[in-house]
Amino acid sequence: MASRSPHSASPAPTCGPVPCPATGAIMVRATDGSGKPKGERMTTWRTKHDVLWASGPVEVRRYRRRTIARTLVRGPQRAALDEGFSLLAGYLFGRNEAGRVMDLVVPLLQQRMGGEAGATWSVFYTLPDEFETTGLPQPLGGRVELVEAPEATLATLRFTFYASSRKLARKEHELRSALAARTATAVGEPIYAFYSSPLVPPFMRRNEIWLEMPPEEEAAR
Repeated sequence: MASRSPHSASPAPTCGPVPCPATGAIMVRATDGSGKPKGERMTTWRTKHDVLWASGPVEVRRYRRRTIARTLVRGPQRAALDEGFSLLAGYLFGRNEAGRVMDLVVPLLQQRMGGEAGATWSVFYTLPDEFETTGLPQPLGGRVELVEAPEATLATLRFTFYASSRKLARKEHELRSALAARTATAVGEPIYAFYSSPLVPPFMRRNEIWLEMPPEEEAAR
């Protein structure tokens, strides 16, 4: 059974390494195969971006080219998020060719790739800036891949508490309405962004909806 994502939408028992809400770090106990810990602590970082404009919970951001660790999972949104996190955490916490423990860059991201029933979801993390794709250890097991994500302009909407499927749909509608009020548009499926562990009180949790803006519209602004 896949471990529960520390970014899941509702409270759940945690298993494995979890983000520490007080320090923003993750405590890990990865071993080198002999049982000796090879890492006691890893740091979490937020994906770097430039804010182009902001109004309340809505921001339009510019993200530069970056490397992501991605896995594709079929199934309902919540179950796919949990399974995807389990696979990505394995890679980051040492299940790679070098046995390297790497820093975590939040948020955990999820995007639908297929239809409603039996959907395929892309679940992914951005990797630390100091690594180029060619310098990253390759994942083991065949379920995680390293991908270069191009530069992108994203409209985002921030919200708190739980990120249920119904709430995600409602917040997507709010973001699209906010863009329409500025005569702006978005392309593609929404991206769900989860920043917080279940140890964080619901009113302090951070979730976001991201929508990509077309390049031609960005150029016109």
